[in-house]
Amino acid sequence: MKLGIEIVGLKVFSDGESDRENDWLLGLAKPKGGTVMPMPKVPIPFKDINQAKKILADYGEDFIHPTKTRSTDEIIKHSVGSNLFRAFRGIDGPSKIYRNWAKENFEFILSNLKSRETLEKYDEFIFELNESLSRRWYEKNENNKSKKLSFGPSIKMVNLLIKTIFENGQLRKDNENIIDFLHIPFDSYSMKPLILIINDIIAPDYKFGIKIPKTVTMNFINTKELYNIILDSVRNICSQSEIPPIIYDYWCWDDKH
Repeated sequence: MKLGIEIVGLKVFSDGESDRENDWLLGLAKPKGGTVMPMPKVPIPFKDINQAKKILADYGEDFIHPTKTRSTDEIIKHSVGSNLFRAFRGIDGPSKIYRNWAKENFEFILSNLKSRETLEKYDEFIFELNESLSRRWYEKNENNKSKKLSFGPSIKMVNLLIKTIFENGQLRKDNENIIDFLHIPFDSYSMKPLILIINDIIAPDYKFGIKIPKTVTMNFINTKELYNIILDSVRNICSQSEIPPIIYDYWCWDDKH
């Protein structure tokens, strides 16, 4: 689907050869001895609610939930990539902190998912996990308190773990009653499409407007309150598009990579 995205093109690595930019954009570059590396498609803002609903509804019609066969260790390792860990400059072993926390809590997470039968209970559980990860991060950085884990990256890692758990066929089947509850691992890819429509899909009881910057990153969401506002807005547009919110994230991220 090409609506709502900007094609960046292909990057060609070769020795001394010209860029041939037009060929990149058309996907027709034929390097001699070079390697063609596809670049991610960059989401651009929805123009309005109607466009958002059409794009998401169309994507949802053809969506097949990814199913992977992974061990517990593989789920944890795959859930958060190295690009996210590189954002934590000055932190000693951020991937180790996260993966150890995830492994120690994995069975606890699985057993508790089954008992979260309402949206409210599921939301509470995600925030409990977020607080748990933040505490572990803080404990492991006692000598560097200025490097505490901020809200956006912390809850993004929690939601990425849950998203990856649900890519295991059996685990998804065991918890299929709560798939509609899953949160979005918010980052630039999932927030940029909302730039022009956020205040049209925001909860009516919220009295102030939100401006999402063009250069938005996961750090934009720096409080639980802001997180809930944006999450509820996505839930709103997804409800109108008749798709679970997690499909929105697959459109934003997985479909663009």
